[in-house]
Amino acid sequence: MARFACLLFLQMALLPLTLCSQRFSAGAVLGINASQIDGDDQFGYRQFGIVGGLQGIAQLSNRLDFKLELLYSQRGARAGANEKEKADYFANVRLQYVETPFLLDYKLLENWDGHYFLHLQSGVQYARLLESKVKEGFKKPSSEEAFTIGAQQDNFQRNELSWVVGFSFYPFPKAHISLRHVLGLTPLLQRQEPDIRQLRSYYLQLRVGYRL
Repeated sequence: MARFACLLFLQMALLPLTLCSQRFSAGAVLGINASQIDGDDQFGYRQFGIVGGLQGIAQLSNRLDFKLELLYSQRGARAGANEKEKADYFANVRLQYVETPFLLDYKLLENWDGHYFLHLQSGVQYARLLESKVKEGFKKPSSEEAFTIGAQQDNFQRNELSWVVGFSFYPFPKAHISLRHVLGLTPLLQRQEPDIRQLRSYYLQLRVGYRL
């Protein structure tokens, strides 16, 4: 995974040379994540966190852009009130990442003055874990003998690869509101034993951005 990350960053560094005749711009984004972890027996996008950072944009054609971002992102999972009341075990997980999405942005619809107001995006994302915190609750002592996320906290993967899909609405040419769904392609835990669960990170991202 580290080798893959190095290749991605090398491509990022060479991009201005390979696309020197194209138009470039930059922007800033700020928003919120609503996240969950698949495989933890807790349901719903209940863990909220902030996301924000910078964005680089290369215009490949009149309707297609390449976007590269550098983001700070908070996500994880949180048990609902129902789960805390009925389940023998629950966990609140908070994860902090630096994320780098590599996206193609297709300008789908334009208005009467030629401004493309609806964009579709898809691509891959590399993320590096900065910090993890797990707070657990038990109703029965025997629950501690089963699988717990807290017991695996030192076993979190440092690197993560995800698939990103979403859309952006541009009410003005330089300002947008976007919604994304990010699906983890690699497991959150380093799989060292056959009985370790394959946890994966899923989250929705709602944000606003401004293009310079």
